[in-house]
Amino acid sequence: MPQPYFRQQVTAQFERLPAPIANLWRKVDALHLGFESRLDRMELAHNRLTGRVFGWLRVAHWYI
Repeated sequence: MPQPYFRQQVTAQFERLPAPIANLWRKVDALHLGFESRLDRMELAHNRLTGRVFGWLRVAHWYI
């Protein structure tokens, strides 16, 4: 997955810094990206589940 333009700029800026800082940035960036993608998946699953539940409740409402 390609990085957004802002992240590309920040990554390039950190790559110009001394090695320990650049290595630390790579680890932090990967960790952040992992959390972000997990949150996106959790949100998608949550919306899928609640969408079904509320859909069934809407249908049941018409029969009550």
